Amino acid sequence: MKRQLLRAAAALLALALAACAAAPAQTPAAATAESAAPAPAAAPAVAVAGAITPRRRDDGAAYYNIEPAGPGGDEGVICQIGPDGVQTPVCGRAGCQHDGEQCPAWLPLSGPYRLAVLGGRLCLIYMAPDGEELERTIEEYARLEEEAAAPAGHRAATQAARRALIGQPCRIEYVDPGGRTLACQLDADTAGLADRVSWNYTDDAALYGTLSDPLGGTVLLRWGLDGTLTEQEFPWGTKRGAVVGNAYMGGSRVLYAATAAPVDLQAMTIGGSTALAGSLYYTQTTQYRLWDLATGEDRLLFTYSAAGFDPIINCGLTQDRLLTCETIRDADDAYVGVRLGAYPLAGELPADGGSAYALQLTEAWYTAGNCIYLQSEQSGPLFAFDLWDETDNMDLALVSAETGELVQRVDDFSRQMELARPEAILGSDLLCSYYDGGYRYRLVPYASLLAGSTEGAREVTLWEGAFRY
Repeated sequence: MKRQLLRAAAALLALALAACAAAPAQTPAAATAESAAPAPAAAPAVAVAGAITPRRRDDGAAYYNIEPAGPGGDEGVICQIGPDGVQTPVCGRAGCQHDGEQCPAWLPLSGPYRLAVLGGRLCLIYMAPDGEELERTIEEYARLEEEAAAPAGHRAATQAARRALIGQPCRIEYVDPGGRTLACQLDADTAGLADRVSWNYTDDAALYGTLSDPLGGTVLLRWGLDGTLTEQEFPWGTKRGAVVGNAYMGGSRVLYAATAAPVDLQAMTIGGSTALAGSLYYTQTTQYRLWDLATGEDRLLFTYSAAGFDPIINCGLTQDRLLTCETIRDADDAYVGVRLGAYPLAGELPADGGSAYALQLTEAWYTAGNCIYLQSEQSGPLFAFDLWDETDNMDLALVSAETGELVQRVDDFSRQMELARPEAILGSDLLCSYYDGGYRYRLVPYASLLAGSTEGAREVTLWEGAFRY
């Protein structure tokens, strides 16, 4: 059971990097003198090393993942998929079996680890689990390995490596075929913060995530490759606990939501007036604000009232443009389509959409799934939106992150690709994953996608040591 929980947590985290659940929406209202609360003072600038993007697991030449391995599937091996369509462990040692600590790609447990490409280098992020919980699962792993007829020597070595993880601090390592080298590790007094954060965004030198605390509000955390963990208050409403929901990052900017309550809802909640605070919260106007980390500028972008629904159900953010996804309903509250908005961030958002909306997809499409960031040499940075119909068939909409324009829409994408999920663009192909007793992958020629098809797709040859459920 513990093993399943660890896997489930990892899967939920991967899904959270690029998507949030679909919900009905209304058109955002323009910022006005009446709706805009007094602007706070500019926040301190935060050093940004290159453009911030959603956390990537590819460097343009290879896509990296952690494959379940070992007799029970609880171990992991860091693998790469190249444009040749072959998956191999990130290990350059001749004759290596990738089953122990002598291998730079082997992990005694896959659950506490994440991958990210920072500054062009593959990084392994260790999120220290609770020592007591990990200790309680050690014997369960031993039992599962014994049932799987794992050799006694392997069981002993794996168990020893797992116990060695207990108490180790959160850290980031560089991974190369010749070995792993420590980039940084956190002190014990800060590691408790790091393991509570989903590090969804990166620049060339750091990970970024948000942390919400009922007593301390919501803050932005930056985990640098130099080992620093810095906490930055949002410029609006942190002390009042007013920052709510997800925050989106792109370029050097953060898009976040804050309630415009005239009273301190957080203090009311802590003081015991939970019901009253909740009632006031659901009657307040919510602001979407744009915070530029490089300059400290913070400004109101648009508002929506509590009587409606949050207009952003899926979002991509670049330095100059906001991409949104809205589900459209008719007067009878029935789904009638999906609207993808492309807003330049130079000014306020229009009250009625108008020309700012690049796409209006009504037809049979009623909701959208993931918004995944892709980097393409052929067409520049892209966002891939999954568009679903009532029978769970999926189209793929490729939208330019630079212009907000539709690059291509591929019909019946899920039927052709067995519910494929875009992961990265490698050379001239789009890499997609799907689940079949474990994750499998296909490469789709990008030229075919630009023509609206998946012609020429080919299966990735998996590493033969991967564990299949």
